[in-house]
Amino acid sequence: MRPLILATLGVLVAAAAAWTDEPPKPADSPAPTEYWTAGCSLGLFQPACGFPNLTLQADYLLWWIKNGPNPQPLVTLGTEESEGILGNPGTTVLYGGSGINFGPFSGGRITADWHADDCRTIQFSAFMLEQRSERFATASDDTGIPVITRPVFDIILGQETGSSVGFPNAFRGNVAVGSNSQLWGGELNLLQNWGCDDCRRVHLLLGFRYLELQEALYVHQDVTILEEGIAGFIGTPVFEPTRMWINDGFETQNRFYGAQIGGQTRIDLGSWSVDLVGKVAFGWTHQLLSLTGSTTALGQPEPIGVAPGGLLCLPSNIGRHDECVFAVVPEINITARYCIRENITARIGYTFLYWSDVVRPGEQVNRVVNAEQVPSSLAFGPLTAPAVPQPSLKSSDFWAMGLHFGLEIRY
Repeated sequence: MRPLILATLGVLVAAAAAWTDEPPKPADSPAPTEYWTAGCSLGLFQPACGFPNLTLQADYLLWWIKNGPNPQPLVTLGTEESEGILGNPGTTVLYGGSGINFGPFSGGRITADWHADDCRTIQFSAFMLEQRSERFATASDDTGIPVITRPVFDIILGQETGSSVGFPNAFRGNVAVGSNSQLWGGELNLLQNWGCDDCRRVHLLLGFRYLELQEALYVHQDVTILEEGIAGFIGTPVFEPTRMWINDGFETQNRFYGAQIGGQTRIDLGSWSVDLVGKVAFGWTHQLLSLTGSTTALGQPEPIGVAPGGLLCLPSNIGRHDECVFAVVPEINITARYCIRENITARIGYTFLYWSDVVRPGEQVNRVVNAEQVPSSLAFGPLTAPAVPQPSLKSSDFWAMGLHFGLEIRY
């Protein structure tokens, strides 16, 4: 994180270094209606795109984000001997233990610059990425083949165990894991002109920034008990043909509020120009974690009931949990611009955004459970061991980066 913050602040230093000549006096400045700029490296004078009162920008975003952490094995494949229990020979992890790749995100960004005068600009910008999802699912056949298990560590037994999704002649069913992610934000800035000449314009930036990241991880288990199987429902054994739905949900929301400072410089090359923006925001992230869990038993012909608690989300950790933490959000933006006509410019560029502290769903999964809390366990009953898992908000860093393509219109 430190190199990125230094690089961001370095934009301001680079802008200052680039500005070595004293700005021309107002009397020497070209009239706004005849705004001409040197072709710099071209050695030519070409008409620039005019000095506007209002600038509107619209960009299409093609971004990627840091993979969603998913360090815990959530679904295993095994043999009848291994029962799909972690650590036993013949057990392999089907899902979990690696990052969640959401792929590329499409989105949009709008920016409005109101030029109060030659020295000050008020800028508003907002962006939103689409919500993208990732899904995994697997199932046994009608006889319970293959052996599919959701692994947990039982604190009472002091060893790995699991909840069967498929086991020959005992259980048949399916399990699905779904994840989603969405990012958006906005900012309001004041840009103060630091200087300009025929080829360069430099602004200082001061403002406010808001970011929000919403993500979720859901696990749904659908199991039917077969002839040789037995399970429990809040302390009562249940048999064939009872069907059980076991659900766990991990939802996170991060909201950042902060003040930001930075610099913006533009180098004009005739019809082409390049913008370099570096800024860093300091503030607070409100982290919210919501855990939900339920178990539903469906008998024939009548339903049996619904109980609070799934397999990983149990009465000891279900609910909403939040805290506020200090965070830093630096951003670097590079944009190449081409003047199509006097008031229309095409844009293409790259953005890198970093967020120092967020909570993400996969990191909140704790496989250590007390089976006395698990509604589908035959051990369900009064607690004789610690009530686990307990809620805890585990933070990590986050980044988003990608390309933008758009148009700029000046009035």
